[in-house]
Amino acid sequence: MTISETLVQLVNIRDDIRQAIADKGIDMTGAIPLSQYPEKIAGIGDFPGYQVKIGELCSLPAKSGTANGGLTQTLDIPAGCIPLCVKIEPEMKINSGKGESPSYVFEVWDNNNKMMYRVVRSGGSGWMSAGTDSTQYINPLGAYDGDVAQASTITAIKIKASNGSGSLISDYRFGKISVTMWLEPLG
Repeated sequence: MTISETLVQLVNIRDDIRQAIADKGIDMTGAIPLSQYPEKIAGIGDFPGYQVKIGELCSLPAKSGTANGGLTQTLDIPAGCIPLCVKIEPEMKINSGKGESPSYVFEVWDNNNKMMYRVVRSGGSGWMSAGTDSTQYINPLGAYDGDVAQASTITAIKIKASNGSGSLISDYRFGKISVTMWLEPLG
């Protein structure tokens, strides 16, 4: 094989590697030198077309008050992002504002009605708490058995504290709720 044939073969191999990397969802547009290919290959993970981000994507502040039936809050997820971890800081708490003793419910679910967390106390007086002294973490992707395509339809996470009758006055408290790890589309 001549030197020119070897060079043509190397260029073809480089182009094949470039295309294989791009097929894994890594941005290979523009003139990327061969010396940057190892970095690009390292970016190929378990979530083709996405990169894992850590920080705070979105959040709701801590909230407390009194409401008829309880409170539902909605955490909107930015378009294209898939929440991996929802952090619920202390404390989730509910009580009847008039001393009645209905059942109490805490729930976390998404816009597709996929239930991620639910705890119920049937009757009794006093406060019902979940995570009073500790932060709780919920994995929305896990609720979809790791199916990224299905989880990509998540646009909102909802959290609710309510009483079983739905019409009694309830005192409630929520800690800060935030998405602290997520998948973000590449490019």
